[in-house]
Amino acid sequence: MTREAIKRQLEKLGLVYERFNISQSIFNIWAGTFRDSNEKTFERAIDEVIKHEEYPPTVATVLRYYEEVEKENREIKAKAKECYMRAITALGIPKNVEEFKAYLMMLNAVPREERIERAESFSTKIVNYANKATTLGKKPKSFIALIKECSG
Repeated sequence: MTREAIKRQLEKLGLVYERFNISQSIFNIWAGTFRDSNEKTFERAIDEVIKHEEYPPTVATVLRYYEEVEKENREIKAKAKECYMRAITALGIPKNVEEFKAYLMMLNAVPREERIERAESFSTKIVNYANKATTLGKKPKSFIALIKECSG
């Protein structure tokens, strides 16, 4: 994250907390602590601090909120992946290249007419899934769309 992005968020804290004034050397500590952080996560952590903390935060306070937001992001991504995998499993879509190759090998072992039928069924499932996602105003295979589908 850039020093400028960190500075913007610290200025926001300065607007909210009257006693939040930092020197250049203190800013350097903040910048060093959060230099490898994700900007959006840092911004969310600052917003959470503003919502929940009565007094100006320390670096440790913001770091704690940052870690909580980061943990929440990981949980959301894990849930999205789980929903995505359930959706493609339900549709019978191979999950990876190896599974797709195994599917193709299996198709080679069945009579031609059945192969065509299975391939058509497979492509229909993919097209139907994409159409459903698009109809709902979402991109096909979007993690967010799948979270909503799985949880709703």
